[in-house]
Amino acid sequence: MRPCIALVLALLAASAAACQAGTYTPQPVQADAFFHGRAYVDTNGNGKVDSEDTPLEGARFSAEDSRGVGNSDWTGSDGRGMAWFVGGGVHYPVTLRIQPPEGSGLVVVGAEELVLQDGDKPSVEFLFAPGPSPSASVTP
Repeated sequence: MRPCIALVLALLAASAAACQAGTYTPQPVQADAFFHGRAYVDTNGNGKVDSEDTPLEGARFSAEDSRGVGNSDWTGSDGRGMAWFVGGGVHYPVTLRIQPPEGSGLVVVGAEELVLQDGDKPSVEFLFAPGPSPSASVTP
């Protein structure tokens, strides 16, 4: 038998013996967690995201986990923003939020934040529409 094959077989046997003896401790996967938000302007005024709506650039998309750790990003010309947690450090639930571009006059249609539990789809959509115009104040 070749020495290389013998070494591999010996390592496999030792690993199997360690698992059977209960000395193996699995480690959590240290992976990055990504959350995606997409912002649209309700172009046709029907109150729901559809193919006629325009992607919204410059909205602030953010994610914050149960410890208050977070990350944020501005949406691009395609309306997409991404927030991430490096090295598996995310703790659920995670709250995803969106804010309109400053000075845009847009308001969120529906919820401004969504709470995700472990296993939920990490991608959400937000819809914006023109907000009410500020009323002029009259002083006597």
